[in-house]
Amino acid sequence: SDLFIEVNHGPFCVDGNYFLSPVSLITQSRGGTYVGNVFLGGVKALADHSRVTPFFHPHSTRIAGWSNVPMGNDRFVGNVLGDIAGL
Repeated sequence: SDLFIEVNHGPFCVDGNYFLSPVSLITQSRGGTYVGNVFLGGVKALADHSRVTPFFHPHSTRIAGWSNVPMGNDRFVGNVLGDIAGL
């Protein structure tokens, strides 16, 4: 795969990339915005509700709490989606 994103509580942005592998994106996060990318391969979302990770106070490394990473709340805007098998 070209990009594997995990354990993000969002928000985050991925913009202006060319993902040319058979699997363009694997995500195990939430709150992502994908803008102006070229995805020629597949996009996979993996859910693991048993894994918990810390989240932090703003601008700090002080732990504010613990949470699992529920899937969802991703945005895809202005991307080009293709099929690598069709090349």
